[in-house]
Amino acid sequence: MAFCYLGKKINCIMPEPFTQLFTHLVFAVKKNKAKILQAHEADIHRVLGEVVQQQGHQLLIVDGTTDHVHLLIKMNPARSLSSLVREVKKQSSFYINHQLLKKAAFHWQEGYAAFSHTRSQVNALYKYIEKQKVLHADNNFHEEYLTLGEMFSEENQGETIFKHKYQ
Repeated sequence: MAFCYLGKKINCIMPEPFTQLFTHLVFAVKKNKAKILQAHEADIHRVLGEVVQQQGHQLLIVDGTTDHVHLLIKMNPARSLSSLVREVKKQSSFYINHQLLKKAAFHWQEGYAAFSHTRSQVNALYKYIEKQKVLHADNNFHEEYLTLGEMFSEENQGETIFKHKYQ
């Protein structure tokens, strides 16, 4: 039997994995014409959450503005991030186009940003995502994305997510 240190020394076994994998996922709508209308926002956020759950992960919060969304997700280590993003975008686009718009006009961009966070960062990140509309009163998504990229990356990935939107 191994010794585990969870605040105090105890004897324990680890019958299953213990993980705390928190991911901040950000992706945007394709083209300037596509927008997330306020009237549809709650439905879209609900569908995003349902897909995250169906994929075996836990959504902690989702919010955004008319042109992008932020999701804070507790990840299942047995499932890949790329599979999650693919399914979230595919299923939510289908829902938006067939249930909300009734015509195929909405698409997410191909790119996305994903940042890993420690448990100690989750509360601050939750508050940051919760305040998206207030934060975007002063700056746009392009500026926000570049700032996020500077905070979390040594290389500039800034133009990758915007290749379709701003050309």
